Amino acid sequence: MTKRMFFTRDEVVIHNSRDDIWVIINGTVIDLTIFFRKRVESDSVNDCLNLLLAYAGKDLSWCFNEQNFPIFRVNQYGYSIPKFPPVNEKESHDSDYWWNDEKNIIGHVTCLERRLRIVNTLTRKKIVMNVCDEDSINVIKEKYKKRFNSNADNYIWRKTHSSDTLKIGHLFMDKTLTQNGILYHEHEKLGLPSAIWLFYNS
Repeated sequence: MTKRMFFTRDEVVIHNSRDDIWVIINGTVIDLTIFFRKRVESDSVNDCLNLLLAYAGKDLSWCFNEQNFPIFRVNQYGYSIPKFPPVNEKESHDSDYWWNDEKNIIGHVTCLERRLRIVNTLTRKKIVMNVCDEDSINVIKEKYKKRFNSNADNYIWRKTHSSDTLKIGHLFMDKTLTQNGILYHEHEKLGLPSAIWLFYNS
């Protein structure tokens, strides 16, 4: 089974097109890209699916209860109808509803978003990126590699030593920021994030 990831809300919101659809339900991130593509291929796109597409990249928790089941209401004729009509849609007649289909679930929204400063000592370029507190340094490196520097694998990653800001300490790449002793502090919100230093490995 593929390991599920953690995402910031900013990472989810960019998946908001017909060919790339993610939504959030009570902190769970659901990728509906393949679901929607198969419905397009079978020529079975309807108004409900177009409404679902309009919410791509957004949080749909408002129309689900705490058990992740759709919320229903009673209309003027006394019939029970879903608060969000697209919840009745399936990939096919014999499949589960999209919101309850395990294969669509790819991860969770982070419980704590961290601001991290990454300093490239070779180019002297500094960037600040938002990461998940649950991310390992390896995951952060892959995100950095994808967004900012395709050569990230050619660098040694180090942290500022907790007891002496002039010393550089070892990073365990399979551990999180917290597990590496880079703890969350309120100053991150004030624009003073913790730093990771990149040293070119020639």
